[in-house]
Amino acid sequence: ASPPPHEVAAFFSNPPSRSAGDLRLMREIQELTAALPKGRREVCPAARLSDVAELLEGELMPRLVSFSGHEFNGHLLFEPEQPGAQPRVPHAEELVRLLSPQRAPELTAVFLNACKTEKLAHALRRSLPHLSVVCWRTLAADPAAKAFSRGFYQALSTRDGVAMATAFDAGRAAFLR
Repeated sequence: ASPPPHEVAAFFSNPPSRSAGDLRLMREIQELTAALPKGRREVCPAARLSDVAELLEGELMPRLVSFSGHEFNGHLLFEPEQPGAQPRVPHAEELVRLLSPQRAPELTAVFLNACKTEKLAHALRRSLPHLSVVCWRTLAADPAAKAFSRGFYQALSTRDGVAMATAFDAGRAAFLR
């Protein structure tokens, strides 16, 4: 029998950038780990794109994959693969391959907690129509993104199998407070 699916695989990336500010992602990591017990989440700070691939090639079968960090021209920004290298900016097609049902059979949703990721979200939905995708349409202030993610993760912690729409509504309510 296969292992039960994890609720969340969360990747956090904040590579140095001249144009983007520091996100203080450790607070979001703390809130995620407080909301979801260890057996229901896997957290990868300072995430490289290869970390996503490695995690999904293992036995972990997340229901939700969450990316938190910066964007560059509407694409997610990952830590460099090698020290001193440039951050990785994968195009939608590369993420589609990583998040495909062959690699992530239990995956039902993706949370893009980075500014201006709406085009990326649409590209993911076109190629992977079985997924729910949560994203930011505009720039999002760091406190707003943290408030949304706090409500989102807390809703996921209430019980197994929470609908993504319910988690989204909880995130939105936390954001609007």
